[in-house]
Amino acid sequence: MRAHAEIKNLKIRTNSLFICVFFLVLTQWNVWAQYPVVPSTPQPATLTPNVVIQGMPTPRPGVPQPNIYQPYGNTSIQEQNARMIQEAQQHQQQIQIANQKIIQEGAEEFEPRQGLNFANCRSAIPLPDFSKADGVENFHRAFEGIEKMLTGEAPISIKDAVFMAENTYYGNSLNYDDYNKAIRRDVELCNAKIRQQKLNANDPMVKAMMLFHFLTDTFKVKLSANEKTLVHYPMTYDYNDPMGKEDITKLFVTKLMAENTGQCNSMPKRFLVMAEEMGFDAHFTTAPLHSFV
Repeated sequence: MRAHAEIKNLKIRTNSLFICVFFLVLTQWNVWAQYPVVPSTPQPATLTPNVVIQGMPTPRPGVPQPNIYQPYGNTSIQEQNARMIQEAQQHQQQIQIANQKIIQEGAEEFEPRQGLNFANCRSAIPLPDFSKADGVENFHRAFEGIEKMLTGEAPISIKDAVFMAENTYYGNSLNYDDYNKAIRRDVELCNAKIRQQKLNANDPMVKAMMLFHFLTDTFKVKLSANEKTLVHYPMTYDYNDPMGKEDITKLFVTKLMAENTGQCNSMPKRFLVMAEEMGFDAHFTTAPLHSFV
């Protein structure tokens, strides 16, 4: 019985040892079977040739020695990976150099603090010459006026910028005083309505909502001078050539003021002109084939 027990214990120890050896062999095989892992950010290899490994036999002259730095790896695979990483880095550098060249060429089209270099643009893009066309001086005058606003030489005025652009198209035939009086009259109607309803005239939201009411709804206000009620009807959308392909004046604010019909280019601009006169901020926003406040 005692001998039988010893034999049984010996089998158990043998099986345990076999399992440990099998697990060790399996682990080593798994390490050998893996491909070399390339880090996400390539880093240059750092080798330390002056490494002393305890237990390694002393090299003997004329006897081939194992490569202690690559105990598992395949030299050709690692060299191939390193070469691929180097080529990728060189390719990325070439892309960066090309992009910098494109940016530099684009920057040369502009003159510092002087806006667009029209001489370079004309040499690069063949544009028709309208320098001798009738009324060209009106365009130059409007351009100079708007440029002074953008450079700080003149106060920014949306009302004046709109008038300059549209008056140029009409051959400088619009009357600025009539244009200005019409705007001030509409603004005064909004302010009168604010006073009659005893609203806060200093609140920007009150001003904005009253202007919105004036432009988009039937607007009634009593005139204190003769006790009559003035009625202003809302703007309507002009569906006849709204893109201005046949008649560019369809997009004009002055056309909207005269006929009370417009579209999504002239309506927001009229709101901005009146908001500027009423003294509150509003912003012109663009979207594909659309604009709004």
